[in-house]
Amino acid sequence: WVYVTVLQEGEQGNEAMATLARATGFIRRELGRRLKLRYVPELTFVRDPSVRRHAVASRREVRA
Repeated sequence: WVYVTVLQEGEQGNEAMATLARATGFIRRELGRRLKLRYVPELTFVRDPSVRRHAVASRREVRA
C-alpha cells in the first residue's frame, strides 16, 4: 500500500485519489523502468488522514 496525504477535502480530495488510481499502471511502469526492477509490486493508494488529524489537534492547542 502507498499511503497518500490529500490536502483537499470533499470532491477535490476524491478526484485526487481517483486520478492516482487511474495512473497506477503508469506509475508502476515508471518505477520499474527507473529503478530497473523486473517485478514491480501492485500499488494500492490509501488515503492517510494522520496529517489532517495532526492539523486539527494543533488548531485545538492554539485555541486553548
